[in-house]
Amino acid sequence: LGIGSNIYLEDKTPVATLDFQVLAGRYEQSQTMPFFTSQNINFLDDQYSPKVTGEILSPFTKDIKNVRVSAVAYNANGDIIGGGNTFVEFVPANGKAAVEVPLTCGETPVRIELYGSVTSLSDFNQ
Repeated sequence: LGIGSNIYLEDKTPVATLDFQVLAGRYEQSQTMPFFTSQNINFLDDQYSPKVTGEILSPFTKDIKNVRVSAVAYNANGDIIGGGNTFVEFVPANGKAAVEVPLTCGETPVRIELYGSVTSLSDFNQ
């Protein structure tokens, strides 16, 4: 699962590394939830606003509004070099929706993955 977010700095000091902690939680058995897939992923290089386009495919039998899409970018070594996120306004039941995600990367990516996810902002239409 790929999740993206934004981190804003007060000045333009370059960041050498970021350390993340994943805190222990309490496991609760739940039903397996189907997951979104993606296809037709393309990197659009631009000096000021690079982005990635693609399609998010829904496994759900109901339409969904406000699906979060995170992009994870990799270099030739398989290292994560950047990413981005956005929301898709509408994904039809068992269908697909086009997405365009702004991307922040330290170099030109060799591979990009897109991950759709349901959040508290998502709404399953009846």
